[in-house]
Amino acid sequence: MFFAMKKVIAALCQPLTFGLGLAILGFILLRSRKYARTGRCALLLGLLVLLMFGYPQVPGCMHKSLAGRYQPMTSEALREMPGGTEGVVWIAVLCGGCSTNWPFSIGARLEEASLARFVEGLRIYRQLPHGNILLSVGDLLEVPLQDRLVDQLAETVGIPRQDLRPVTGATCTQDEARLIREIVGTAPFVLVTSDYHMPRAMLLCKALGMNPVPAPAGQCGRSDGEPRFSPRRFFPNAANLVIADTALHEYLGMWWARLQGKGQ
Repeated sequence: MFFAMKKVIAALCQPLTFGLGLAILGFILLRSRKYARTGRCALLLGLLVLLMFGYPQVPGCMHKSLAGRYQPMTSEALREMPGGTEGVVWIAVLCGGCSTNWPFSIGARLEEASLARFVEGLRIYRQLPHGNILLSVGDLLEVPLQDRLVDQLAETVGIPRQDLRPVTGATCTQDEARLIREIVGTAPFVLVTSDYHMPRAMLLCKALGMNPVPAPAGQCGRSDGEPRFSPRRFFPNAANLVIADTALHEYLGMWWARLQGKGQ
């Protein structure tokens, strides 16, 4: 019940939901003489919210404030970890989600963020002589389906099945951190997740006394190759709403963690 309530509140805070809801409420109130003025204000505010987050400037700043906190993992950074590459045993990959449509290829069954995270974890695994991947697949799949997914992943990328271990039963990042701690303890490990998600994941892991080394993967708000004054920047775009929604979700998650005393 509490988990569902959190999801509902998060959904209501999405720029599209909030802005469109205000605009619809304003339109309804416009039909009433008594609340016509309030309706105009709500309608105007809803449209302003959609425009503000529809253009790239505000979502871009929100994303950069999250994604720019940690640098990509390099070979030099791996060697500088306690014990060097020989001493690193665990690579924890926080999978963003997957599909149960088995006729699809293994790459198509992983969501875009999940695929980027897994590829980054695999890249790091190749550089560690004794590395093992902990793949958090959540609680959306039944155990037989989870095992089948991990079996096919291991076979597809050509790594031993025993080196790819699923972490199951997590419904949120906080659960993922707790379940991973039961395996790695306080030993240093490589934490792989999307760049925008890394600050919250690091916050929750450190709150449990863990020692994660960040390895951000995937860039939600990248605009490489696009001219600074591209004509697209002068028009609202639905992709900017997605970026803003993603950033707001992370800010709310970190705020909730700090409210619970799970980080500074």
